[in-house]
Amino acid sequence: METMNFENLVRQHSLQPNNELYNSNALCGEVGEVADIVKKMQFEKIKPEWIGNGIRSISDLKNAIGDELGDVLFYLVRLALDNDFNISQLMQMQSEKLNNQSIKYNRTFLK
Repeated sequence: METMNFENLVRQHSLQPNNELYNSNALCGEVGEVADIVKKMQFEKIKPEWIGNGIRSISDLKNAIGDELGDVLFYLVRLALDNDFNISQLMQMQSEKLNNQSIKYNRTFLK
């Protein structure tokens, strides 16, 4: 999917556009859900209390991460749009930041 198409979907489906407090809190909540799934995956077996919400196996947990990362992306893009950035701009800014850090610290993080 093209980034512009995704940005348009975010615009169409946002419950609270231009509400940075709501969207930043929603982003934090979704990141917390990702962290919770990662925590559960570290056990490498399903605990009885986790049964529900379609979770029956480690594979289900991995699928759940994808679902939650999509939610993280949604709110990240919403906040970017609310601050007059698009996905491509954020990618370029981050790329430049990483390149500058590599030069500044005389190292690369890519192997």
